[in-house]
Amino acid sequence: MENKLSNALLEEGFHLQEYTNLFDEDGIKRFQNYWHNLPEDSYIKGDFKYRQRRYSKFNYNPKSKKLKFLSSSYFQEEEHNNIYGGKDRVFFPLETNLIKDPFLQTFLELDFAFFLDQGLLNERVYEVGVHQMRTISNSSAEGIVTPEGMHKDGHFAFAVHFINRNNILGGTTNLYDNNKSKINSMVLKSFGETLFIEDDKLFHEVTPIRSVDSEQVGYRDVLIIEFY
Repeated sequence: MENKLSNALLEEGFHLQEYTNLFDEDGIKRFQNYWHNLPEDSYIKGDFKYRQRRYSKFNYNPKSKKLKFLSSSYFQEEEHNNIYGGKDRVFFPLETNLIKDPFLQTFLELDFAFFLDQGLLNERVYEVGVHQMRTISNSSAEGIVTPEGMHKDGHFAFAVHFINRNNILGGTTNLYDNNKSKINSMVLKSFGETLFIEDDKLFHEVTPIRSVDSEQVGYRDVLIIEFY
């Protein structure tokens, strides 16, 4: 896939790009439905499990476009995650249908092409982590999108792809420079809207979500692809 972002330099460590026109409506509904089958994140503390997720790590070959499954174990250093860092967390892996879905391949190609263009990747096989995440809120509790607060992920390049949001307020992404001064804020709302981040240059966090209609569950769905 041709990358059309050759002038989108990561001078501040991030770039926001809309890709809505690349996806058809039926395909969007199909892809969004994968987020309705996520198990609870068992590592979330407390009675209200406000996060659901799947995770898989692959070898990704940008030439053949093939993914080779490696594991569903995820590790962050304690300095990057003061709640869950320092230990392996094992999640349910991505479903086979999602792995084979052409939309996932499109997102992988877009991400690789962008970071290659920015000089952060080169033409070789990389390990990639794919996070499928839903944060939920209900009548009595907010959904905490980033329980670790302002943080770095500890992986040099990653992309946040917006999938869906329903019945919520909040979910604002805040970006900070390395002096922890806020440099930008945004609310992702359109399917395929993508936030590219160079982790060394930024801290980030997302504000909690709360349900607009207290009688209904609210949710925010994202797909995160990291390069290791």
